[in-house]
Amino acid sequence: MLNSFDTSSRVLLDGTSFHNALSAEQLERLHDDLHAKPFRAGEPVTRRGMPADAWLGVAKGLVKIENTTAEGRQTTLTHFSVGCWFGEGTLLKRGPWPFDAVAVADSVVAFLPISTFEWLLDSSISFNRFLLDQLNARLAQFVERCEHLRLHDAEHHVVHCLVELVDPRLYPYTDDSIAVSQEELAHLAGVSRSLVNRVLHRLDRDGLVRWLSEGKQVRD
Repeated sequence: MLNSFDTSSRVLLDGTSFHNALSAEQLERLHDDLHAKPFRAGEPVTRRGMPADAWLGVAKGLVKIENTTAEGRQTTLTHFSVGCWFGEGTLLKRGPWPFDAVAVADSVVAFLPISTFEWLLDSSISFNRFLLDQLNARLAQFVERCEHLRLHDAEHHVVHCLVELVDPRLYPYTDDSIAVSQEELAHLAGVSRSLVNRVLHRLDRDGLVRWLSEGKQVRD
C-alpha cells in the first residue's frame, strides 16, 4: 500500500499513461498493492538470480541495470530515472532476475506484486498498450545501440549513449539533465573513463554539453 512515500509514488503513477484509464476497481487494487521502498546510493534494488516477483518503478532518484562477470568485469546495460518502469520482460518470461539493479543516487522504488501485474495484464487494455509501447521503445533502444556500436567509432558511441539518456521515449521526465558520473557513462558505453572524459571535454568546448555541479546537461 502507498505509505510514507505517497508523494513520489503518486508522481510516478500520475505520469504513467495507463493510470488514468483504469477502472475504479483496478485503481483501488493498484493503490492497495503498490508499495515503495527507499534505497541509498549504491544499494542493490534486486540481484541477479533472485526471484522476480514484482514490477518495479522509479519514483525518485536513479537506478542502473548492470551485470558482473565471474572475473569481476562490470557493465552497465541501461539506467532508469523517475517515471520509468522495468522488469516486465522478466515477469512475462517467469524467470529470475537476469541482472542487478542498483541505486545510483538515493532513490525510492515502487514495487507492484506480480499477481497484480498479471491481473492488470488480463483486465486492462490501456495497461497492455503501455507495456507494448514500452517494450517496443526498449527494443528500438538496443537495436540502435548495437547498430551504432558496429558502424561508428567509440567516441561517437559515447555521444549516442549520452543522448539516449535524455530520450523522452525512454525517460518520461527527462529535462536534458543527466546525473551520472563519467565512470557510469564509461560502463554504459563499454569504453574507458579517459575516453569519456575526452569526449565530454570536446562537447563542452563545442558548446554541446554544459557542466553542472551535480552532472552534465545536454543542449541542442
